[in-house]
Amino acid sequence: MRPTLQRFALCALLAAPMLLGASAPKSGKTTPIANGHGLGLSPGPESLALTFSLVQLADGSFVGHGKTQDHANGGWTKFDLTSATFLGDTLFMAGPVTKLKDAPPFLGVGSTVFFGIQDNGNGSGKPGVDSFANGVVPAFLPPGLTIQQILVLLGGPPPPEAFKPLASGNFKIH
Repeated sequence: MRPTLQRFALCALLAAPMLLGASAPKSGKTTPIANGHGLGLSPGPESLALTFSLVQLADGSFVGHGKTQDHANGGWTKFDLTSATFLGDTLFMAGPVTKLKDAPPFLGVGSTVFFGIQDNGNGSGKPGVDSFANGVVPAFLPPGLTIQQILVLLGGPPPPEAFKPLASGNFKIH
């Protein structure tokens, strides 16, 4: 074999695994966990809309994002979702605030927000109502707490009366 051909063959041999790996489908899959949008009714004239999407990566970690919108003052909060767990048929998830507008003074970028989601399993407009509960980790606690740590600090999940029934919309837990 001539030296030029040998070098080409060696380069091809060394490059093949890298090129094949780049074009092959990734072995790690994302698994949809939950998503949805809904307008939750609170006692009084206030209402809060929640939109979110959450997936689980192949390594077991969670990635998601969402937005709440306060219809009373037009304020909104965007957040990432970085942890999740199920207690019974309720999905709990948490993550840091990434952007906000006209938010309450106790809420800032980097604050940890958390949510509980209850899906009736019937889809939008069917009997039974989806609902959600939400909260903010107090600023005196360290940032980046997982939902599991938050639930321990709370002494368990929020009581049933903390969940806002949806006036419209649908949450889907996959």
